[in-house]
Amino acid sequence: MPRIFTLALSLFLTVIAAGCAVTPNPEAIGPYPTHYKEVIKTHIQRSFFDPYSLRGVSISMPMQGHLFFQQGWIVCLEANAKNRMGGYIGLQRTAYLLNYDAVLQSMDRAPLCNNPQVSYTPWPEIEENTPASSKTVSQTESAVPTLSQKEKWVTTMAKKNGCDGAIRVDFKSKDGIREIFEAACDNKKLEFTCEFDGPVSEAMGGIPFVAVTGKSYQTQPACWR
Repeated sequence: MPRIFTLALSLFLTVIAAGCAVTPNPEAIGPYPTHYKEVIKTHIQRSFFDPYSLRGVSISMPMQGHLFFQQGWIVCLEANAKNRMGGYIGLQRTAYLLNYDAVLQSMDRAPLCNNPQVSYTPWPEIEENTPASSKTVSQTESAVPTLSQKEKWVTTMAKKNGCDGAIRVDFKSKDGIREIFEAACDNKKLEFTCEFDGPVSEAMGGIPFVAVTGKSYQTQPACWR
């Protein structure tokens, strides 16, 4: 049986989680979740926007407590994952309340998971389950976009900027990581500046967004007028 945290820590976590104490009830708490990793993994696959993008994952051992007045076993997860814009959001800690091999509640950025007494163990196995189907260009990061991808994105942006009719995209110049494209259509000519200086993901109707490394995984448009 894995080591279980002391009652004092359990009560401390209980107070932090819901704002007031709840009297522990062994029957309500349920048995120790031996297969807690499998339970958390299944929940992540069903609830995360991109469950196969997880990086830097660490997990705590289960500890008795409660979230939102429901009792059970709390597991803290630390991970970096993609948001709906296709960029990484940085390491976040989430608390999961398990009871009888099911996740009943969860709390993002849970204060209780920052307690020094909560220890984390690396969980690299969950990062190794990326299916082959997720490695398509439209869904997965591409460090070096092809010229056809760039032209497609510039065409999309030209349409969003009022370009009508047939659109011709021409590469004009490059200065370091900065590239200049011209989009010519029936009613105007538009010039776009692009910087593909990090992993690129398609978002917002084909417009590329870049996860800028070294800046807490901020996302920004890769091209602009």
